[in-house]
Amino acid sequence: MLNPLILKPVPDAVACEIVTLADPELVNVIDWLPLLPTATDPKFTLDGLAPSWPSIPVPDNAIVAGEPGALLTIEIPPASLPTAGGVNVAVNDALPPALIVIGIVAPLMLNPVPEGAA
Repeated sequence: MLNPLILKPVPDAVACEIVTLADPELVNVIDWLPLLPTATDPKFTLDGLAPSWPSIPVPDNAIVAGEPGALLTIEIPPASLPTAGGVNVAVNDALPPALIVIGIVAPLMLNPVPEGAA
């Protein structure tokens, strides 16, 4: 099947012309000043290890932790004792459906008979 030829309508406004300019020429300029070498005083140390600050940190307030590992233990008693023989039992209660209130009295309507067999 061939599509029919359709004439395109005349545009409402003149389209803007897009112009692309040439890339600008980038120039690298290096500027430097000659400096004389500088020297630093050597740091004298003794052989061996020494603390950088001879003190022991002490907290402002003492913290009592209690029994070690007490916060890591969770004890949950069972809801009921296990049944004999290892039988798994699940009790489900079915509640009747609740009353639905929509704010207006809706008339009873009959469902139409389906047109074809399902």
